[in-house]
Parts: sequence; structure tokens; C-alpha cells
Amino acid sequence: MNDVATSPVFVDGTRRRSRRVRRLAYVATSACAVYMVVVGASLAAGQRTPMLELPFADPSGTRCRR
Repeated sequence: MNDVATSPVFVDGTRRRSRRVRRLAYVATSACAVYMVVVGASLAAGQRTPMLELPFADPSGTRCRR
């Protein structure tokens, strides 16, 4: 049982896989950021969202006064 491999099983010497994964991560992160900005902008604009009823929202659709 001393035949345990101490070196990595798979080595990507060209680093192509890490570049692809990094590029995919950037694309996914950018898409999530754009989605969050769109959702935030729609909530800030005061649009009615029937699935998300905020406790301080005015049911008439106008902005509430603080």
C-alpha cells in the first residue's frame, strides 16, 4: 500500500482549461451583475411587482413618502 501517487493525476500544461473556466466565470458573473442591476432598477422605479409585495409600498402604485 505504499504505491500512493504523490504527483497530480492530471496536469494541464497548456493552461487552456483554466482560461476557459475563467472566461466562463467572467461571463456568468457579468450576466448575474446585469440581472441584479435590472431587478434593482425596476424596484427603484416604483413599478408594481405582484410577486414581491414590499411592506412599505403603497398599493395604489404611487411612491410612498417618508
